[in-house]
Amino acid sequence: FIYEAFDFNAGLLDGEGNGLFAGVYVLFHTTGLDMTVKEIMRRFPDVSDGDMFITNDPWVGAIHFNDFVTVTPIFAGEEIVAWGAVVMHYQDVGGPVPGSFVVGSTNVFEECPIITPLKLMDRGRYCQEVEDLLLRNTRTPMMNALNLRATVASHPTTRRRVLEIVDRYGVAVLTAATVQVTD
Repeated sequence: FIYEAFDFNAGLLDGEGNGLFAGVYVLFHTTGLDMTVKEIMRRFPDVSDGDMFITNDPWVGAIHFNDFVTVTPIFAGEEIVAWGAVVMHYQDVGGPVPGSFVVGSTNVFEECPIITPLKLMDRGRYCQEVEDLLLRNTRTPMMNALNLRATVASHPTTRRRVLEIVDRYGVAVLTAATVQVTD
């Protein structure tokens, strides 16, 4: 789904969780990222540098259960100046049928596991127990592990590039530019 169908996308949000930019792949993946970040800020009031969060919950921004959203705050000093986000469609995330599309279900409890926002990285420490939970619920753990680790590995690049802008122009210029994009 990722390599051949390009069923993923990335996005960048401002420090308050408002959408700024979406990648060039499946655009609708980025439509709920603001919901995801705002829900994470509500649930986790003490977000720290090095944190990363993951969810597949459609009520907080994932398109459907097979789409896992990861977001990470980008700090300049003590301030969150942006959020990086990646959404990937996973081939199977558990549930009663292979592929995790449950045709004919009459309620959400007949479908796949809903993963509410969880910390996948805690101040730079990878939370293996979260990966274990995600992989235990799938028929394709090796493939999902590769997708998950590729997602985690992509976030430092976004962080580095945003901080290069901050280093070159300063936080005030970055903030002014994000305001122009969102207004």
